[in-house]
Amino acid sequence: MSSDIQRFRSFISALSTLVNLAANRCYKIRMRFYYVIIQFLFTFKCLITVDTSTKNAITSYFGMIRN
Repeated sequence: MSSDIQRFRSFISALSTLVNLAANRCYKIRMRFYYVIIQFLFTFKCLITVDTSTKNAITSYFGMIRN
């Protein structure tokens, strides 16, 4: 009986560790995704504000992507 309880507790502990690791990994991936989106928006905003014409800025930006 005591052995079964110990095995059950060990299993729950291992499962808890696995869930915590998975949650931590998902959190890191989500934070990296948000960082990439924020960097993209900031870069795009800088490209638009540097050029005097928004049309030229967008055209030059998409031209850089294709090349």
